[in-house]
Amino acid sequence: MKKSLNFILLFTSLLFTSLMSLLACGEEVQRTAKEVEPTPKEKSEKEGHDQLRVPVLGWHRTKEGYKAYNYDVLNMLAYFSYKVNPANGEAEEIIDWASDPIIDSAQANNCSVYLTITNFGYSKNSELLSNQKACDTLIKRVSNMLTQRNATGVCVDFEEIHQKDSSFFTSFILRLAQELKKNKHRVMVVLPIAFQENVIAAKELQGSVDYFVMMGYACYHLKSHHAGPISPFKSGAVWEPYNINDNVDQYLKHSFPKEQFMVALPLYGTIWQTETGSLNSKSVKGIKEISYNQVMELVEKDLVEVDSISQSSCYVYKEGENTMQCWFESKENLNYKIDQLLKEKSIGGIGFWAMGYASEHPDVWKMIEEIIAE
Repeated sequence: MKKSLNFILLFTSLLFTSLMSLLACGEEVQRTAKEVEPTPKEKSEKEGHDQLRVPVLGWHRTKEGYKAYNYDVLNMLAYFSYKVNPANGEAEEIIDWASDPIIDSAQANNCSVYLTITNFGYSKNSELLSNQKACDTLIKRVSNMLTQRNATGVCVDFEEIHQKDSSFFTSFILRLAQELKKNKHRVMVVLPIAFQENVIAAKELQGSVDYFVMMGYACYHLKSHHAGPISPFKSGAVWEPYNINDNVDQYLKHSFPKEQFMVALPLYGTIWQTETGSLNSKSVKGIKEISYNQVMELVEKDLVEVDSISQSSCYVYKEGENTMQCWFESKENLNYKIDQLLKEKSIGGIGFWAMGYASEHPDVWKMIEEIIAE
């Protein structure tokens, strides 16, 4: 009887110990699961990128029209911009980053948000990049602003960098990435359409930069001597040698990783007064840049000419005695270029300058959605 009682007591003790161990394991599993659960920012970014086959980036530069953004297509938004004071790294202008509703709207629609920092001109970039104190201040401000709005990362848009400042630029990006990646923020770098060897060192930046975005526009601009395509796919013997096709090839040839490489296309047109109505006419003067919405109001579609080399559109018309040319990318032009970039070049994504410019034409976004969903 005593042995039986001892056996029962021993069995009960072992059973109790096993149950407690199981409960402890369950609590540990729950605790671990909570620890590895992604943050809202990580969830938003993953869901945003998983919606489509490729990342689709758009620059946001005005509050107007943001409610019309098509988040079925757009999954990366670059907020424009923190304009850098090169003397000290502080912002030259106050921006509404802290309270702008576009950031809440984008994040609510699983669209990752990047803060664009801008510095334009050779002298301004030399001044900033050679001043480590100013760069450190800029890095600190950017880090704090990304944390403030739970943003995904930064888009570095420093245009016109001397070859002599290449090492300074590389150092800045490496230090920026080292700081931001402590909080899992990402780094995007904007590239000019004209490839310049030994200015931006792709090999040295691998692992630090998440995306490189080539500006596929402004090949012809208001100060050009001739009117011509803003975003030519090819140049042939007619147009300036800067074009999307050749320069994408150059970047990829020089170690810019294809899967991280993006090309931004224009949603605007440029108007020149020209000497004649023929293509490649000399410019009398550049008049203005207008949004895609405004282009569609201006042109008579039956009179639009598509240049077969650049795959861009031109509308020639008269204002009084003056001959005018408006060059732009039609929906069909954009379709062709996106198709070539994603299917033939197999690059990592596409972008657009700028969001809101085509807000009155949802058919443009429908076309983009259909291409990238194939």
